[in-house]
Amino acid sequence: MTTVASKVPFSELAGLLEKISKKQGADKKLLLQEFINRWRDFHGKLHADDANTTDSFYSALRLLLPHLERERAAYGIKENTLAKLYIEVLCLGKDSPAADKLIKYRAPKNAKG
Repeated sequence: MTTVASKVPFSELAGLLEKISKKQGADKKLLLQEFINRWRDFHGKLHADDANTTDSFYSALRLLLPHLERERAAYGIKENTLAKLYIEVLCLGKDSPAADKLIKYRAPKNAKG
């Protein structure tokens, strides 16, 4: 079965979240509402012939609200370990500024980017 999620590139969702992070107040709500409306419209067109489809917005919602995810267990990795893993996977130098930001992301002076 083809799903809406399989047709919406992750980059579109990431771009949306980037735009939302730069907006304030009602503009944030409007951007998210437009995304959801486009999802609904596409869902309606994609599944027009299948009233019993199980396809839903849930897959996108899991990415938007990961702290509410109950279906899957947490990664079981502490933030520091995850930062070290990112550094290795992204081939960052261990002493690079980017690696330092990942390791010390909670420190106020590094949070500004």
